[in-house]
Amino acid sequence: MSCQRLFTVLSGCLIHSLLSVCPFPEERIPPYFSILWLMWPAGKKRRFSVLFIDWEAQYQCTIEHVQKMREMYRDVTDTFYWVALPLTTVNGVSQFQPEWICWEPGVKWVRLPPDDAITDISYFPFYR
Repeated sequence: MSCQRLFTVLSGCLIHSLLSVCPFPEERIPPYFSILWLMWPAGKKRRFSVLFIDWEAQYQCTIEHVQKMREMYRDVTDTFYWVALPLTTVNGVSQFQPEWICWEPGVKWVRLPPDDAITDISYFPFYR
C-alpha cells in the first residue's frame, strides 16, 4: 500500500485495543486490524492520525483513558482530531425524545469539551 497517512476512526475502548496491544512502536497495531497492519510494517516508523468522536455523555474513565493514550502515543500520531461537534444519535433512555444530539447548541451539556477539541462547525468542510 502506498498510503502515507492513515486516518483511523476510533471511539471509546477501541483506541485502547488499537494503540496499546504491544509495548513496542513497530508492533502497536495488532494483526487482526489487517489494513492497519499492512500500513505499519515492522521497522518502519509510520505515523497516523486519529479521529476521536466525543459523544459528550461518555464515561469519565473513557475520557481519561483516551487522554492517557493520546499522551502515551503522541510520538507516532500526526494529528489527534478530538471532535466535539453536534451529532444526532438514537436515544435509548427516553420514549419522549427518541433522538439525542450531543454538544447541541443552546442546551446544558453533560460536561465541557476539552480546550483543544474541535468545536467549530466550520472546521470540516463536509460537516453539516
